[in-house]
Amino acid sequence: MRRSENPPVLDGLVEVENEKVVADLALLYNKIAFELLSYKTYLVFLKDNAGKRDYTRGILKFSGNLHRELLNVLANNWTS
Repeated sequence: MRRSENPPVLDGLVEVENEKVVADLALLYNKIAFELLSYKTYLVFLKDNAGKRDYTRGILKFSGNLHRELLNVLANNWTS
């Protein structure tokens, strides 16, 4: 298997096992190709079938310039 000579520009991570390494939702990006302009986490409040709070991760919205073009991305992880 050949390795790519070009790593990904954006990589969104969710549910990383080791909290010391990365938070619940994180964005890794190539600073040469992507300029991060802003980011915000939105909390999600859901209820299960019994009406109890269903704790889930938030939604991470980030905006930036990808090769000088504005890009808005939402990263999230929903419960099963």
